[in-house]
Amino acid sequence: MNRALPALVSAAIVGVWMLWLGRQTPVRPTAPARQALPASEDRPRSLRESLLEEARRLRPEEVSGIRKQLVADGQDPNRRALLMAWLWRVRGTDSSQERAAHVLWLIRNEPASEFLDWAPARFAPGDLSRDRYVAILDAWREAVSRAPFDPRIAWHAALWVKPHDPDLYRRFLESALEAQPDFEPAVEALAAWCVEQMAGRTALEAEARELLGRSLNPILQTAAAREFRTVQQQRHASGRVDPRLEAEAEACIQRARAISPHLGEEDFRPARSYGNAKPAAPALLDLQLAINTGWRQMRRLSLDDFPELPPAIRSTLGAMGCAIPQPEDPPDGPRPYNLIRGRFSGPGVEGWAALCSVQGAVRLLAFRDRYDTRPETLSGGLEIAFFQMLADGRAGFSWMITAANPRVIRRYHEAFGGEALPELDHDGIESHFLGKVSVIFYWHEGAWRRLQGAD
Repeated sequence: MNRALPALVSAAIVGVWMLWLGRQTPVRPTAPARQALPASEDRPRSLRESLLEEARRLRPEEVSGIRKQLVADGQDPNRRALLMAWLWRVRGTDSSQERAAHVLWLIRNEPASEFLDWAPARFAPGDLSRDRYVAILDAWREAVSRAPFDPRIAWHAALWVKPHDPDLYRRFLESALEAQPDFEPAVEALAAWCVEQMAGRTALEAEARELLGRSLNPILQTAAAREFRTVQQQRHASGRVDPRLEAEAEACIQRARAISPHLGEEDFRPARSYGNAKPAAPALLDLQLAINTGWRQMRRLSLDDFPELPPAIRSTLGAMGCAIPQPEDPPDGPRPYNLIRGRFSGPGVEGWAALCSVQGAVRLLAFRDRYDTRPETLSGGLEIAFFQMLADGRAGFSWMITAANPRVIRRYHEAFGGEALPELDHDGIESHFLGKVSVIFYWHEGAWRRLQGAD
């Protein structure tokens, strides 16, 4: 397949896919690495820190000049942010109302701006009139609906509304994950919100329990399991024992592993710290937004597009709510993909395999014969983890499965090596990341083994 990615991005994608083969925990290649800021006090100041310091030194005539500049030309967000910072330091009802006007401008014109993710853009309960509060809230809703592929906007909205309405806070966090299901700040925040309601038995406990109970996002479930264990440790240290917290953590772990079966115990250890994230490079951010857009446009087929399905398998996939995701630009041209048959559990026994998409998650299911109603999940994760950029600037879903007969498996082994092959007398399920690498799942002695695929 003709791919035209820059060499750096291509190398990142291959590296991530190889990690997936080793751990079966998909990680999208475009996500910027989380790094703690240097401990040294000599680190460069951020723009927001610099503006806060500048605001501290502003003289009244300078403030008046900035106001006049914004009346003449209100398109300079840095000047607007500087005035917001000064108003935040001044405090008072009048300053809150003027600051709110600048926040409204940013939401309507630059809703992903870093200036909406700092203290001068936020207000304590009672700081704003009801009309101004409603106007800002409506502006946030409009901004989120205008850019459904950018999680930063709903994230900023969530932070803004958090002191005012915990239920709206949760809803904006969910909107951020609808834009990008592995957007780390929103994942961690939503997991913490659910655990806070459930551990504290608040009025929103039922909503939190329902949210976690229905979510197929393995990253959210993993984060919630860690958070439950963190709260459990904190309570234990203060002499309070609450065994239900571990039970809640275990429920999250089981839900996460139902999608990503190879998650290890280390993934659920409590109190994992991310430090402070450095801003994403503009090129990576553009790539991320393109992938988010492609994910929202990906094609999924219904089971009706596969009329040859045996009744038991059709019924099982239907009960699970499965749609069948289609690869973008497949090598053999347009036709239904990702629901296949083969002799996967032994010679002479026809089995089936499917990629099943539900709620933004995708998993590889293996049915050992045409009557199997309890398929095994071989791998999976978020759909968005299996995207890459295509030659024309689009982002496409790139996970595809095919049947690999013994001859194909031997050819891969001869070409690329790998561990010694078992006796081959039936087919394997080849899992491809198109244009890059593949791995073969092979049933042997009562278990699925991973064999060398294309490299």
